[in-house]
Amino acid sequence: MTAEQLITFIIKLYTYYLEELNSQPKNDFIHGEMTAYVETLEIIQACNKDLAKELNYVIEEKYKI
Repeated sequence: MTAEQLITFIIKLYTYYLEELNSQPKNDFIHGEMTAYVETLEIIQACNKDLAKELNYVIEEKYKI
């Protein structure tokens, strides 16, 4: 797996996790989990816009944490 494939996989996986968690009743554990995923996606987005083409939105606005 190349670095580009790995980043794409992480983006898709974390986006899937966030969609699932967004539909759950919120508690401290879910909030912490969502925060970790959002922060990781924001780091990917900030580091390499070309690899993060799918993250062409404000992540924290989409997934309220």
